[in-house]
Amino acid sequence: MSTIKSSAEHLTLNADGSGNDIKFQSNGTEVASISDGGVVTSTGGSTHADNVKAKFGTGNDLEIYHDGTHSYIKDVGTGDLRIKGTELSLRSDSADEPYINCTENGSVSVFYNNSKKLETTSAGVTAQGRVEIQTPNDSSTHLVQRMGSDSSTYGYADFELINPASSASGLPALEVQIGNGTVGTFARGGIFKVNRSSTSAGSNLQVDHTGASQYGLLLNSTDSGSGTHYHITITRQDTQAGYMVSSPTSIGLANSSDERLKENIQDSASATQDIKNIKVRQFDWKNDRDVHRDYGFVAQELVSVVPEAVTVGSDELNEDGTPVQIWGVDDSKLIPRLVKTIQELEARIAALEA
Repeated sequence: MSTIKSSAEHLTLNADGSGNDIKFQSNGTEVASISDGGVVTSTGGSTHADNVKAKFGTGNDLEIYHDGTHSYIKDVGTGDLRIKGTELSLRSDSADEPYINCTENGSVSVFYNNSKKLETTSAGVTAQGRVEIQTPNDSSTHLVQRMGSDSSTYGYADFELINPASSASGLPALEVQIGNGTVGTFARGGIFKVNRSSTSAGSNLQVDHTGASQYGLLLNSTDSGSGTHYHITITRQDTQAGYMVSSPTSIGLANSSDERLKENIQDSASATQDIKNIKVRQFDWKNDRDVHRDYGFVAQELVSVVPEAVTVGSDELNEDGTPVQIWGVDDSKLIPRLVKTIQELEARIAALEA
């Protein structure tokens, strides 16, 4: 074994002259060299033990090393750690699959199992698959956007809102604000409120509006035709019960009366006595919503005469003494009896005039 050793002072290897390198050979073959610019090259690579750091910069600002468990590229100085290239790709070792791909003046793409899931575009960000947003310290999902036809994996909803944990039950699932003012909220239980803070039981859509100066709901048909236009349909278990229509100058509520929905059709019995038994009342409203005396029916009295015209309410009262669910009357249900009575009267008059 041959040894070059200096124990008293520095050991200097000098390749004097411009462009002359210090070269190292093994068995007559160059394996490493140091150029006059300080560049070290090696055909066999450079080996460093654990925690031995390759340092760069005047103040050793950049370190590259392995600590026995993990590998590090560490910026310990001033400035940024910059990895430059017109095309950058962070990839797996065994399968050479991309984790992140970056293109100069172009997109940045994020992959999962070699499948692109997120990509930046000139318009923003495009996501493929499912997107979830969760709050810190809350494992429940607040927002889910789903795409795909596999219901077991994605479901069939394109956009889905999921309530947070029950501990936040006092908060809305979705709130829409304009100028720091809330204009609409989706509350738990499927209740959507517009310009409204309180919640009334039994209504999924609740709207507050200044009725004296604006409408609460606008339904506009864009068809220029002059025939009947259909605006609202009401169903029960997906079977149509009625619908709202309009002509150019009027609206109407059409209840189901299709012959194909009926059986045991026959002439009705006399309705004259029913009409005579109906009590027509005059009264004042307690809330003074009308200053004049009103005329009409009392639902609790009418129910025993024409029960199909009455919607029975509840006995429960609000804190202010008003009913939670009022009794109601559908005046249109009286029309068949009125027509029948007129027909009977016409028949009597014709008999007397004969």
